[in-house]
Amino acid sequence: MNNMNIETIYLVVDKLLGEINPIGESTLDRERFENLKLRCELITKLLVSVDAVWLTNKGSAEYSRKRAARYADNYIKNLNSEV
Repeated sequence: MNNMNIETIYLVVDKLLGEINPIGESTLDRERFENLKLRCELITKLLVSVDAVWLTNKGSAEYSRKRAARYADNYIKNLNSEV
């Protein structure tokens, strides 16, 4: 995974999930709405996995686990300012 940057990963996922922005054409917009719902489900699963890092490591004594927990917690807390 270290060989791929975030832009490459985004482009692959974006291509897999398809267009999400409606254009005012009912058949295409129906498909794009389903794509939007799928994308939102994926985002939820990703956020839940980040939150799980915080939940399972927040009380750890090991540096690497505490660092991961802090990063995950800060990420979730600052999410609104990122979008």
